[in-house]
Amino acid sequence: MDILTSSPKDANYSNGYQAYSGEDQAVYSGPTLDIVDGSIGRGEGITVFYSYNPINLPNRTAYYIEYSTASGPKRGYILRSEEHTSELQSP
Repeated sequence: MDILTSSPKDANYSNGYQAYSGEDQAVYSGPTLDIVDGSIGRGEGITVFYSYNPINLPNRTAYYIEYSTASGPKRGYILRSEEHTSELQSP
């Protein structure tokens, strides 16, 4: 994923910050990133609430996000791509 608007550590759960996905990617249902629950497309707008290092992938960064679906907003987790050094694209 290639995404960055501000520091995820500065984000908070109630407000978050707007960003766009830099690539197509899976959205996971839980913080251990083991069950795929949806997907977001390249350029899709998301709200990022916070970042963390998954227990099962301690050298990677993941984000808790909100994204739009046909049935309304949904929340989940995305994993930072190993190929990219930045995380979110500015609007």
